Amino acid sequence: MAMIVAGACGLLAGLLVGLTSMGGVLVLPALVVLLGMTPHEAIPAAMASFVVPSAIALAVVHRRRQLDLPACRATWAGAVPGALAGAALLPLVPVPVLLWGIVAMLAASAFRALARPHPPAGAGVEPSRAELALASLGVGAVSALTGTGGPVTLMPILRWRGVEPRRAVMLCQAVALPVTGFASLGFAFGAALDWALVAVLAGSTTLGAVLGLAAAPRVSVAALSRLIGAMMAVAAAVIAARLVLG
Repeated sequence: MAMIVAGACGLLAGLLVGLTSMGGVLVLPALVVLLGMTPHEAIPAAMASFVVPSAIALAVVHRRRQLDLPACRATWAGAVPGALAGAALLPLVPVPVLLWGIVAMLAASAFRALARPHPPAGAGVEPSRAELALASLGVGAVSALTGTGGPVTLMPILRWRGVEPRRAVMLCQAVALPVTGFASLGFAFGAALDWALVAVLAGSTTLGAVLGLAAAPRVSVAALSRLIGAMMAVAAAVIAARLVLG
């Protein structure tokens, strides 16, 4: 039964990852609340399961010629050391403190995304390479400490900065692989992973991500903006419920 629940959660999370670059945030609460895992057990398992779907999503974006390689390199420059540092610090930092910070950021960004009009396609602020690297450094560390994959932390930053929705999704797809890959590498030296669980999560999230990526081009910019806002609101509610309920 545990593997069925994990597979269902992974499929839903992967579908949302493919559509919006987010969705992985749902996996951690599912592992902790539904399967009874501790955060220090669940975070490495969730991050390891995101590596394959993150790689596939990035490959698809690149194949569609939607990937900005200079911007991608900037996100990797920050995300790689950030993810490694976060993995090393996980045993030392109180996770609830970081999670409450993410809840506040997600809630505020969701309100902005759902309550205000959005710029048309092609309109929006373009962050500098230095801004992307600095943001990705923090995203890598926070994501490794909370098991949120990367995009769920980067997306609110980009939307507050005024980045156009499709551009923000591309940048989030770019940051996901270095965050999940290098955080998992850091966890491999100290975390006891349930590899059967990781395999089920990886397989189901990969399938969901492929389905979501196939559907993504048919979603309008306005609909994508609303979907991103809704995802951030759901993510905030799920994490807050986990913290309140213990």
